[in-house]
Amino acid sequence: MIISIGLDPDLIGTMQDFDCTNYVALAPSPGIGVLNYLGDDSVLQNLVNSGFEFFFGFDLPLKRREFDQLFGLKGITLCSKSSLVSEFSEISSGVTISDLAFVGPRCQIRDFVKVGVRSSIHHDTRIDKYSIVGPGAVVCGRVTIGEAVYVGAGSIILPGISISNGVTIGAGAVVTKDIPENACVVGIPAREI
Repeated sequence: MIISIGLDPDLIGTMQDFDCTNYVALAPSPGIGVLNYLGDDSVLQNLVNSGFEFFFGFDLPLKRREFDQLFGLKGITLCSKSSLVSEFSEISSGVTISDLAFVGPRCQIRDFVKVGVRSSIHHDTRIDKYSIVGPGAVVCGRVTIGEAVYVGAGSIILPGISISNGVTIGAGAVVTKDIPENACVVGIPAREI
Protein backbone atom coordinates (compact mmCIF):
# COMPACT_ATOMS: atom_id res chain seq x y z
CA MET A 1 0.00 0.00 0.00
CA ILE A 2 1.15 3.52 -0.82
CA ILE A 3 0.54 6.38 1.58
CA SER A 4 0.68 10.09 0.85
CA ILE A 5 1.79 12.40 3.64
CA GLY A 6 -0.45 15.37 3.03
CA LEU A 7 -2.71 15.74 0.01
CA ASP A 8 -1.55 17.54 -3.14
CA PRO A 9 -4.37 18.39 -5.59
CA ASP A 10 -1.81 18.33 -8.44
CA LEU A 11 -1.22 14.64 -7.76
CA ILE A 12 -4.80 13.37 -7.39
CA GLY A 13 -4.87 11.86 -10.90
CA THR A 14 -1.45 10.28 -10.49
CA MET A 15 -2.41 8.87 -7.10
CA GLN A 16 -5.49 7.26 -8.64
CA ASP A 17 -3.33 5.75 -11.40
CA PHE A 18 -1.31 4.01 -8.68
CA ASP A 19 -4.36 3.01 -6.60
CA CYS A 20 -3.19 5.24 -3.77
CA THR A 21 -6.24 5.87 -1.63
CA ASN A 22 -4.63 6.30 1.77
CA TYR A 23 -3.41 9.57 3.19
CA VAL A 24 -1.67 10.77 6.30
CA ALA A 25 -2.94 14.30 6.62
CA LEU A 26 -1.19 17.27 8.15
CA ALA A 27 -4.62 18.78 8.79
CA PRO A 28 -8.20 17.50 8.73
CA SER A 29 -9.59 16.77 5.26
CA PRO A 30 -13.12 15.43 5.78
CA GLY A 31 -14.94 13.41 3.17
CA ILE A 32 -11.98 11.87 1.35
CA GLY A 33 -11.02 8.96 3.56
CA VAL A 34 -8.17 10.71 5.32
CA LEU A 35 -6.25 9.37 8.28
CA ASN A 36 -5.53 12.57 10.20
CA TYR A 37 -1.90 12.86 11.21
CA LEU A 38 -2.16 16.10 13.20
CA GLY A 39 1.13 15.61 15.00
CA ASP A 40 0.52 12.07 16.25
CA ASP A 41 3.96 10.59 15.59
CA SER A 42 2.91 7.14 16.78
CA VAL A 43 0.44 6.77 13.88
CA LEU A 44 3.07 7.58 11.29
CA GLN A 45 5.74 5.50 13.05
CA ASN A 46 3.41 2.47 13.08
CA LEU A 47 2.84 2.86 9.34
CA VAL A 48 6.60 3.09 8.72
CA ASN A 49 7.22 0.02 10.91
CA SER A 50 4.56 -1.89 8.94
CA GLY A 51 6.58 -1.45 5.74
CA PHE A 52 4.35 0.98 3.87
CA GLU A 53 5.74 3.10 1.04
CA PHE A 54 5.38 6.89 1.13
CA PHE A 55 5.54 10.04 -0.91
CA PHE A 56 4.90 13.65 0.05
CA GLY A 57 1.73 15.51 -0.85
CA PHE A 58 2.86 18.89 0.47
CA ASP A 59 5.26 21.49 -0.88
CA LEU A 60 7.49 22.33 2.10
CA PRO A 61 11.09 21.22 1.38
CA LEU A 62 12.40 21.61 4.95
CA LYS A 63 9.39 19.77 6.36
CA ARG A 64 9.95 16.94 3.84
CA ARG A 65 13.52 16.60 5.10
CA GLU A 66 12.38 16.69 8.74
CA PHE A 67 9.77 13.94 8.21
CA ASP A 68 12.22 11.69 6.41
CA GLN A 69 14.92 12.20 9.04
CA LEU A 70 12.49 11.54 11.89
CA PHE A 71 10.83 8.46 10.43
CA GLY A 72 13.18 7.01 7.78
CA LEU A 73 10.49 6.82 5.12
CA LYS A 74 10.57 4.21 2.37
CA GLY A 75 9.75 6.22 -0.75
CA ILE A 76 7.94 5.21 -3.92
CA THR A 77 8.20 7.15 -7.16
CA LEU A 78 4.96 8.29 -8.81
CA CYS A 79 5.15 9.49 -12.41
CA SER A 80 2.05 10.85 -14.16
CA LYS A 81 1.06 9.06 -17.36
CA SER A 82 0.92 12.45 -19.10
CA SER A 83 4.51 13.39 -18.21
CA LEU A 84 7.58 12.67 -20.31
CA VAL A 85 10.74 11.36 -18.62
CA SER A 86 13.87 10.42 -20.56
CA GLU A 87 14.92 6.81 -20.13
CA PHE A 88 18.48 8.10 -19.71
CA SER A 89 17.64 9.97 -16.50
CA GLU A 90 18.03 8.65 -12.97
CA ILE A 91 14.96 9.06 -10.75
CA SER A 92 15.31 8.12 -7.05
CA SER A 93 12.69 7.00 -4.53
CA GLY A 94 9.82 9.14 -3.28
CA VAL A 95 9.91 11.39 -6.37
CA THR A 96 6.61 12.69 -7.74
CA ILE A 97 6.43 13.83 -11.35
CA SER A 98 3.17 15.68 -11.98
CA ASP A 99 0.97 15.96 -15.05
CA LEU A 100 2.53 17.24 -18.28
CA ALA A 101 6.01 17.58 -16.74
CA PHE A 102 9.17 16.97 -18.77
CA VAL A 103 12.49 15.52 -17.57
CA GLY A 104 15.23 15.49 -20.19
CA PRO A 105 18.16 13.11 -20.67
CA ARG A 106 20.94 12.50 -18.15
CA CYS A 107 19.12 14.23 -15.29
CA GLN A 108 19.51 13.04 -11.70
CA ILE A 109 16.50 13.58 -9.45
CA ARG A 110 17.08 12.51 -5.85
CA ASP A 111 14.79 11.28 -3.05
CA PHE A 112 11.45 12.96 -2.32
CA VAL A 113 11.70 15.64 -5.01
CA LYS A 114 8.52 16.97 -6.59
CA VAL A 115 8.43 18.02 -10.24
CA GLY A 116 5.36 20.23 -10.63
CA VAL A 117 2.64 20.37 -13.26
CA ARG A 118 3.86 21.56 -16.69
CA SER A 119 7.39 22.13 -15.40
CA SER A 120 10.42 21.15 -17.46
CA ILE A 121 13.87 20.00 -16.41
CA HIS A 122 16.38 19.90 -19.21
CA HIS A 123 19.46 17.76 -19.89
CA ASP A 124 22.28 17.07 -17.42
CA THR A 125 20.51 18.67 -14.45
CA ARG A 126 20.84 17.40 -10.89
CA ILE A 127 18.18 18.05 -8.24
CA ASP A 128 19.02 17.00 -4.69
CA LYS A 129 16.73 15.55 -2.01
CA TYR A 130 13.46 17.15 -0.84
CA SER A 131 13.49 19.96 -3.42
CA ILE A 132 10.39 21.16 -5.25
CA VAL A 133 10.14 22.47 -8.79
CA GLY A 134 6.89 24.44 -8.91
CA PRO A 135 4.26 24.39 -11.66
CA GLY A 136 5.41 25.75 -15.00
CA ALA A 137 9.02 26.27 -13.88
CA VAL A 138 11.79 25.80 -16.44
CA VAL A 139 15.17 24.42 -15.36
CA CYS A 140 17.55 24.75 -18.30
CA GLY A 141 20.40 22.32 -18.97
CA ARG A 142 23.41 21.58 -16.73
CA VAL A 143 21.79 23.14 -13.64
CA THR A 144 22.60 21.91 -10.13
CA ILE A 145 19.90 22.35 -7.48
CA GLY A 146 20.82 21.59 -3.85
CA GLU A 147 18.86 19.95 -1.05
CA ALA A 148 15.52 21.34 0.19
CA VAL A 149 15.25 24.05 -2.50
CA TYR A 150 11.92 25.57 -3.51
CA VAL A 151 11.72 26.68 -7.15
CA GLY A 152 8.64 28.87 -7.46
CA ALA A 153 5.92 28.55 -10.09
CA GLY A 154 6.82 29.89 -13.51
CA SER A 155 10.42 30.66 -12.62
CA ILE A 156 13.30 30.09 -15.03
CA ILE A 157 16.81 28.91 -14.12
CA LEU A 158 19.26 29.57 -16.95
CA PRO A 159 21.82 26.97 -18.13
CA GLY A 160 24.81 26.05 -15.99
CA ILE A 161 23.54 27.73 -12.79
CA SER A 162 24.25 26.27 -9.34
CA ILE A 163 21.61 26.66 -6.62
CA SER A 164 22.85 25.89 -3.07
CA ASN A 165 20.92 24.09 -0.29
CA GLY A 166 17.86 25.65 1.33
CA VAL A 167 17.25 28.32 -1.35
CA THR A 168 13.81 29.74 -2.11
CA ILE A 169 13.21 31.08 -5.62
CA GLY A 170 10.14 33.27 -5.93
CA ALA A 171 7.42 32.72 -8.50
CA GLY A 172 8.30 34.08 -11.93
CA ALA A 173 11.94 34.79 -11.06
CA VAL A 174 14.64 34.45 -13.71
CA VAL A 175 17.85 33.08 -12.17
CA THR A 176 20.90 34.28 -14.10
CA LYS A 177 23.69 33.55 -11.60
CA ASP A 178 24.61 31.07 -8.85
CA ILE A 179 22.65 31.39 -5.60
CA PRO A 180 24.28 30.96 -2.14
CA GLU A 181 22.92 28.71 0.61
CA ASN A 182 19.60 29.60 2.31
CA ALA A 183 19.05 32.68 0.13
CA CYS A 184 15.65 33.89 -1.04
CA VAL A 185 15.62 35.39 -4.53
CA VAL A 186 12.92 37.14 -6.54
CA GLY A 187 12.54 39.20 -9.69
CA ILE A 188 13.92 39.48 -13.20
CA PRO A 189 16.82 39.01 -12.99
CA ALA A 190 16.57 37.24 -9.62
CA ARG A 191 18.15 39.11 -6.73
CA GLU A 192 18.48 38.20 -3.07
CA ILE A 193 16.09 39.73 -0.55
